[in-house]
Amino acid sequence: MSFVSASATAPGKWILFGEHFVVEGAPALVWPLETRGLRVRARRLEGTPGLRISSDHGDPGAQRLAERLLARRSLPLGDGLEIQIDSTLPVGHGLGSSAALVVAMSEALGLLDGDESRAPGTLPSDQGLQELRRHEEIFHQRSSGVDIACVASRRALRYQRSRSGTPQGLLDAAPPPVVLVLSGSGRGTRDVQALATRRV
Repeated sequence: MSFVSASATAPGKWILFGEHFVVEGAPALVWPLETRGLRVRARRLEGTPGLRISSDHGDPGAQRLAERLLARRSLPLGDGLEIQIDSTLPVGHGLGSSAALVVAMSEALGLLDGDESRAPGTLPSDQGLQELRRHEEIFHQRSSGVDIACVASRRALRYQRSRSGTPQGLLDAAPPPVVLVLSGSGRGTRDVQALATRRV
């Protein structure tokens, strides 16, 4: 059974340690950032063929992500589809904006297609994590999978990259008291990953 409209949300994330070095196999401790996040609303449009995206997310990869996700589903665009993205996550600040977009859009389009196989907030299967991680690589040259695993599960994780992308374990600990300060200037993840790789 498919629907006329569907929506999904995803939180951001923050990493206590291991940011970027997790790509090279170092462990990382990561928590979901519940105070900021992203919502995707998907709606079928009668008599208006094609894909329309409206977004305040600020990342040009959203169109490519939507096209890739639609290609893997049975959602015809004969009647058109509108995707609206609303986000309070700044792009390029290490808070998981790309992972949140991948997870929320994947869940919204899945619900629109009548796929309720995975409840939001549960950890995807190994295959599901791998697929979401590959979608995240639209935005990053290399994805460790840590952002995807944390954002999709909405759980704190001790994560270390593996072939399957499965996190090593869930953390039953509340996040430590921290204050996250945004500098106002972002830096591309690819550039920082390249710097981390040179230092390993």
